Amino acid sequence: MANRGKNSPVRRTQSPTRALKDNITSTGMIIETIDEDGWAKIADKSVFHPPSTSGGASTPPQTNYPLPYPYTSAKRVHVCLNGRYISIIEYKDELHCLDSICFHSGGPLALGDIEDVGGHPCLKCPWHFYHVSLNDGEKWYQEADIQPDGSLKAGSWKSVGARQRRHHVEMRDDGVYVKLNLEGEIASDRYAFEYETGNRIMQHGDVNEWTLPMQASPGLSAHSPRSTPPTSPRRSLISTESEDVW
Repeated sequence: MANRGKNSPVRRTQSPTRALKDNITSTGMIIETIDEDGWAKIADKSVFHPPSTSGGASTPPQTNYPLPYPYTSAKRVHVCLNGRYISIIEYKDELHCLDSICFHSGGPLALGDIEDVGGHPCLKCPWHFYHVSLNDGEKWYQEADIQPDGSLKAGSWKSVGARQRRHHVEMRDDGVYVKLNLEGEIASDRYAFEYETGNRIMQHGDVNEWTLPMQASPGLSAHSPRSTPPTSPRRSLISTESEDVW
Protein backbone atom coordinates (compact mmCIF):
# COMPACT_ATOMS: atom_id res chain seq x y z
CA MET A 1 0.00 0.00 0.00
CA ALA A 2 1.36 3.37 -0.95
CA ASN A 3 2.68 5.55 1.84
CA ARG A 4 0.79 8.80 2.33
CA GLY A 5 2.31 11.81 4.01
CA LYS A 6 0.63 13.66 6.84
CA ASN A 7 -0.47 16.40 4.46
CA SER A 8 -2.04 14.06 1.92
CA PRO A 9 -5.70 14.79 1.13
CA VAL A 10 -8.36 12.80 2.93
CA ARG A 11 -9.27 9.75 0.88
CA ARG A 12 -12.98 9.09 0.50
CA THR A 13 -13.91 5.99 -1.46
CA GLN A 14 -17.68 6.34 -1.17
CA SER A 15 -19.93 8.84 -2.87
CA PRO A 16 -22.31 10.93 -0.71
CA THR A 17 -25.25 9.09 -2.32
CA ARG A 18 -23.94 5.70 -1.27
CA ALA A 19 -22.93 6.95 2.15
CA LEU A 20 -26.50 7.97 2.98
CA LYS A 21 -27.63 4.41 2.30
CA ASP A 22 -25.03 2.93 4.62
CA ASN A 23 -26.39 4.00 8.01
CA ILE A 24 -26.38 0.57 9.60
CA THR A 25 -24.82 -1.19 12.58
CA SER A 26 -23.10 -4.54 12.97
CA THR A 27 -26.10 -5.72 15.00
CA GLY A 28 -28.32 -5.24 11.94
CA MET A 29 -30.01 -2.05 13.13
CA ILE A 30 -30.89 0.42 10.39
CA ILE A 31 -30.23 4.00 11.49
CA GLU A 32 -33.30 5.75 10.16
CA THR A 33 -33.02 9.18 11.75
CA ILE A 34 -30.29 11.59 12.78
CA ASP A 35 -31.59 14.51 14.82
CA GLU A 36 -30.89 18.15 14.04
CA ASP A 37 -27.93 18.15 16.44
CA GLY A 38 -26.33 15.19 14.68
CA TRP A 39 -27.14 12.48 17.24
CA ALA A 40 -28.18 9.02 16.02
CA LYS A 41 -29.42 6.05 18.04
CA ILE A 42 -27.21 3.06 17.21
CA ALA A 43 -28.27 0.44 19.75
CA ASP A 44 -30.63 -0.40 22.55
CA LYS A 45 -29.16 -0.41 26.05
CA SER A 46 -29.55 -4.18 26.14
CA VAL A 47 -26.77 -4.55 23.54
CA PHE A 48 -24.23 -3.38 26.10
CA HIS A 49 -26.13 -4.44 29.23
CA PRO A 50 -27.88 -7.73 28.42
CA PRO A 51 -29.84 -9.48 31.17
CA SER A 52 -27.55 -11.78 33.14
CA THR A 53 -28.35 -15.47 32.83
CA SER A 54 -25.50 -17.04 34.76
CA GLY A 55 -24.25 -14.29 37.04
CA GLY A 56 -20.67 -15.12 36.11
CA ALA A 57 -18.02 -13.38 34.06
CA SER A 58 -18.15 -13.59 30.28
CA THR A 59 -16.04 -16.30 28.67
CA PRO A 60 -14.73 -16.81 25.15
CA PRO A 61 -17.34 -18.29 22.83
CA GLN A 62 -17.07 -21.91 21.72
CA THR A 63 -16.53 -22.19 17.98
CA ASN A 64 -15.40 -24.81 15.49
CA TYR A 65 -12.83 -22.47 13.95
CA PRO A 66 -10.05 -20.31 15.41
CA LEU A 67 -10.88 -16.80 16.55
CA PRO A 68 -9.20 -14.31 14.20
CA TYR A 69 -8.12 -12.03 17.05
CA PRO A 70 -7.68 -12.39 20.81
CA TYR A 71 -10.88 -12.58 22.83
CA THR A 72 -11.54 -9.61 25.08
CA SER A 73 -14.36 -8.86 27.50
CA ALA A 74 -14.97 -5.47 25.86
CA LYS A 75 -18.35 -5.18 24.16
CA ARG A 76 -18.39 -3.60 20.72
CA VAL A 77 -20.80 -2.38 18.09
CA HIS A 78 -19.47 -1.28 14.72
CA VAL A 79 -21.38 1.33 12.76
CA CYS A 80 -21.40 2.83 9.29
CA LEU A 81 -22.77 6.34 9.77
CA ASN A 82 -22.94 8.59 6.71
CA GLY A 83 -20.39 6.28 5.11
CA ARG A 84 -17.87 6.60 7.95
CA TYR A 85 -16.90 3.47 9.89
CA ILE A 86 -16.89 3.97 13.64
CA SER A 87 -16.90 1.60 16.62
CA ILE A 88 -18.52 1.91 20.02
CA ILE A 89 -16.61 0.00 22.65
CA GLU A 90 -17.63 -0.51 26.26
CA TYR A 91 -14.58 -1.21 28.39
CA LYS A 92 -14.73 -1.38 32.17
CA ASP A 93 -18.22 0.15 32.17
CA GLU A 94 -17.18 3.17 30.08
CA LEU A 95 -18.27 3.84 26.51
CA HIS A 96 -15.78 4.96 23.87
CA CYS A 97 -16.36 5.77 20.21
CA LEU A 98 -13.64 6.12 17.58
CA ASP A 99 -12.90 5.47 13.92
CA SER A 100 -12.90 1.73 13.24
CA ILE A 101 -10.02 1.69 10.73
CA CYS A 102 -6.46 2.27 11.89
CA PHE A 103 -4.84 5.58 10.98
CA HIS A 104 -1.50 3.94 10.18
CA SER A 105 -2.18 1.60 7.30
CA GLY A 106 -5.92 1.04 7.13
CA GLY A 107 -6.00 -2.03 9.37
CA PRO A 108 -8.95 -3.37 11.46
CA LEU A 109 -8.05 -1.48 14.63
CA ALA A 110 -11.52 -1.90 16.15
CA LEU A 111 -11.10 -5.69 16.21
CA GLY A 112 -7.84 -5.55 18.16
CA ASP A 113 -7.28 -6.68 21.71
CA ILE A 114 -7.22 -4.08 24.49
CA GLU A 115 -4.04 -3.67 26.52
CA ASP A 116 -3.15 -1.38 29.41
CA VAL A 117 -0.31 0.96 28.48
CA GLY A 118 0.78 3.03 31.45
CA GLY A 119 -2.77 3.30 32.72
CA HIS A 120 -4.20 3.97 29.27
CA PRO A 121 -6.55 1.35 27.78
CA CYS A 122 -5.31 0.90 24.21
CA LEU A 123 -6.56 -0.98 21.18
CA LYS A 124 -3.72 -3.00 19.66
CA CYS A 125 -4.11 -3.06 15.89
CA PRO A 126 -3.95 -6.66 14.59
CA TRP A 127 -1.90 -5.64 11.54
CA HIS A 128 1.11 -3.74 12.86
CA PHE A 129 0.48 -3.82 16.62
CA TYR A 130 0.13 -0.08 17.03
CA HIS A 131 -1.37 0.95 20.39
CA VAL A 132 -4.16 3.54 20.19
CA SER A 133 -5.75 4.91 23.35
CA LEU A 134 -9.49 4.54 23.79
CA ASN A 135 -9.49 7.65 25.96
CA ASP A 136 -8.12 10.19 23.50
CA GLY A 137 -7.05 8.46 20.27
CA GLU A 138 -3.36 8.97 21.02
CA LYS A 139 -0.80 6.57 19.57
CA TRP A 140 1.58 5.15 22.17
CA TYR A 141 4.97 3.61 21.52
CA GLN A 142 7.63 2.03 23.71
CA GLU A 143 11.11 3.45 23.56
CA ALA A 144 14.05 1.17 22.85
CA ASP A 145 17.04 2.24 24.92
CA ILE A 146 20.48 1.52 23.48
CA GLN A 147 22.70 -0.13 26.09
CA PRO A 148 26.50 0.38 26.35
CA ASP A 149 27.06 -3.01 24.69
CA GLY A 150 24.89 -1.97 21.75
CA SER A 151 21.90 -4.09 22.71
CA LEU A 152 18.38 -2.70 22.94
CA LYS A 153 16.30 -2.64 26.10
CA ALA A 154 12.61 -1.82 26.33
CA GLY A 155 12.16 1.67 27.73
CA SER A 156 9.23 3.80 28.80
CA TRP A 157 6.00 4.34 26.92
CA LYS A 158 5.43 7.68 25.22
CA SER A 159 2.68 9.28 23.16
CA VAL A 160 3.08 10.96 19.79
CA GLY A 161 -0.32 12.63 20.14
CA ALA A 162 -3.79 11.95 18.78
CA ARG A 163 -3.90 9.97 15.53
CA GLN A 164 -7.32 8.28 15.71
CA ARG A 165 -10.51 10.34 15.61
CA ARG A 166 -12.87 9.93 18.56
CA HIS A 167 -16.58 10.63 18.41
CA HIS A 168 -19.28 11.55 20.92
CA VAL A 169 -21.23 8.73 22.55
CA GLU A 170 -23.95 8.74 25.21
CA MET A 171 -25.93 6.11 27.08
CA ARG A 172 -29.50 7.37 27.38
CA ASP A 173 -32.62 5.86 28.90
CA ASP A 174 -33.77 4.53 25.53
CA GLY A 175 -30.44 3.45 24.07
CA VAL A 176 -26.93 4.37 22.94
CA TYR A 177 -26.46 7.49 20.81
CA VAL A 178 -23.48 8.73 18.84
CA LYS A 179 -22.58 11.99 17.14
CA LEU A 180 -19.74 12.31 14.65
CA ASN A 181 -16.92 14.62 15.65
CA LEU A 182 -15.67 16.19 12.42
CA GLU A 183 -13.70 19.13 13.77
CA GLY A 184 -10.29 19.71 12.19
CA GLU A 185 -8.20 17.01 10.54
CA ILE A 186 -6.62 13.90 12.00
CA ALA A 187 -4.65 11.00 10.56
CA SER A 188 -7.45 8.41 10.68
CA ASP A 189 -9.59 10.52 8.33
CA ARG A 190 -7.72 9.13 5.33
CA TYR A 191 -9.07 5.60 5.88
CA ALA A 192 -12.39 6.31 7.62
CA PHE A 193 -14.49 5.63 4.50
CA GLU A 194 -12.61 2.56 3.20
CA TYR A 195 -15.41 0.22 2.19
CA GLU A 196 -13.56 -3.12 2.10
CA THR A 197 -11.97 -3.01 5.55
CA GLY A 198 -14.89 -1.19 7.13
CA ASN A 199 -17.42 -3.66 5.79
CA ARG A 200 -15.39 -6.63 6.94
CA ILE A 201 -15.15 -5.15 10.43
CA MET A 202 -18.92 -4.78 10.35
CA GLN A 203 -19.31 -8.45 9.43
CA HIS A 204 -17.49 -9.45 12.59
CA GLY A 205 -20.07 -7.62 14.69
CA ASP A 206 -19.64 -7.74 18.44
CA VAL A 207 -16.33 -9.35 19.31
CA ASN A 208 -18.22 -11.37 21.93
CA GLU A 209 -20.45 -12.95 19.31
CA TRP A 210 -18.31 -15.13 17.03
CA THR A 211 -21.10 -17.30 15.67
CA LEU A 212 -20.29 -17.74 12.00
CA PRO A 213 -17.09 -17.32 10.01
CA MET A 214 -17.46 -14.34 7.73
CA GLN A 215 -17.54 -14.83 4.00
CA ALA A 216 -14.18 -14.24 2.39
CA SER A 217 -13.58 -12.30 -0.76
CA PRO A 218 -11.57 -14.10 -3.46
CA GLY A 219 -7.99 -14.55 -2.28
CA LEU A 220 -8.70 -13.53 1.31
CA SER A 221 -8.89 -15.63 4.45
CA ALA A 222 -12.33 -16.30 5.91
CA HIS A 223 -11.00 -15.60 9.38
CA SER A 224 -9.54 -12.12 9.06
CA PRO A 225 -10.35 -8.88 7.26
CA ARG A 226 -7.21 -9.41 5.21
CA SER A 227 -5.02 -12.49 5.23
CA THR A 228 -1.72 -10.64 4.78
CA PRO A 229 -1.47 -7.08 6.05
CA PRO A 230 0.65 -4.64 4.07
CA THR A 231 4.18 -4.04 5.25
CA SER A 232 4.45 -1.08 7.57
CA PRO A 233 5.62 1.82 5.37
CA ARG A 234 8.34 2.86 7.80
CA ARG A 235 9.69 0.69 10.59
CA SER A 236 12.55 1.51 12.92
CA LEU A 237 14.06 -0.49 15.74
CA ILE A 238 15.67 2.62 17.16
CA SER A 239 13.15 4.64 19.11
CA THR A 240 12.40 8.23 18.23
CA GLU A 241 9.26 10.28 18.74
CA SER A 242 7.67 8.89 15.62
CA GLU A 243 4.27 7.39 14.92
CA ASP A 244 6.08 4.51 13.21
CA VAL A 245 8.05 3.29 16.22
CA TRP A 246 6.58 0.02 17.44
